[in-house]
Amino acid sequence: NSKGVTAQSSFTVMDYKGHVVGIAGGVGEKQGNRGLNRATSSPRQPGSSIKPISVYSLAIDQNIISYSTLLPDKPTLSVVNSRGQKVKWPTNAGGSYTGANVTMARALEKSYNTIPVQLIEKMGLENVFKHATEDMGLKNLVAPFETEDGKTEAGDQTYSSLALGGSYRGITTLESCAAFATFGNKGKYYEPTFYTRVTNQHDELILNGEPEGKIAMSEDTAVILNHMLQNVVNNGTGAGIRSYIPKMELYGKTGTTDDNYNLWFAGGTPYYVASCWYGYDQQEKVYASDSARRVWGSIMKDIHSGLDTDAKFPESDLVTCRKYCTSSGMLA
Repeated sequence: NSKGVTAQSSFTVMDYKGHVVGIAGGVGEKQGNRGLNRATSSPRQPGSSIKPISVYSLAIDQNIISYSTLLPDKPTLSVVNSRGQKVKWPTNAGGSYTGANVTMARALEKSYNTIPVQLIEKMGLENVFKHATEDMGLKNLVAPFETEDGKTEAGDQTYSSLALGGSYRGITTLESCAAFATFGNKGKYYEPTFYTRVTNQHDELILNGEPEGKIAMSEDTAVILNHMLQNVVNNGTGAGIRSYIPKMELYGKTGTTDDNYNLWFAGGTPYYVASCWYGYDQQEKVYASDSARRVWGSIMKDIHSGLDTDAKFPESDLVTCRKYCTSSGMLA
């Protein structure tokens, strides 16, 4: 930037069984041991990259919505702005909304803010917070707490945090990566691990690094979201990724916070899943809004060099592809 400060980034790559296969905690050469690893220890606001791992996954899993469900792209809550005026909230990026009915696939593809807020209204903040923290492993999200003067603070159990990613502290790329892996392995969450096995001098197993997965969502939910997130990179806000990996099946989600302070891209191929954050240690505006996508794309392009581009994500016998009516969202 103009002050000579270097932008920073963190990156985590995993397979779909919970093994961390690559991690970078900062830009440039490593300066010493036990230094700051931003990928594991610097939570940052995830912006819209939180939408599939907090709201959409639970809404589909609870049969509140399907791929083609229609909801109006309009604000449904009222807030008081900095001028003391009551205004409708939220609006989409750029401060507008269409007012038209949109399918859930379209809403996620274009990252509308209005839709996940409406979905949380249907499910309840407490349920969505529990899903994000317990099922999806976002442990840095802050639960409601009491302040020293006896007041209750909502922490991250808010619409702003769970629907738009304006969280109290944030999440790490390690957490984001493990959560997004559920969309490529039929809905199983694996606690990230950095080793496969530890033995003693007699080759006897001391620590088993093969984590046991748990069901974060039903397999049909995960497969439906996989297809919705493929739309994001084929036609939506993450379309720029296709220039790096043009032929392989690919899913992902972008994230941008207010004033471009934090930029994210998280997603996966049939081989690996990865999450990238890009920004400054001391928050300031990032002017190249595609920075996280470019970092993600460059690294994943190298990782997938020589791999079979015909590889496919697992499908589910519980999911069928049917024509639907674009006016009602119901089966044609």
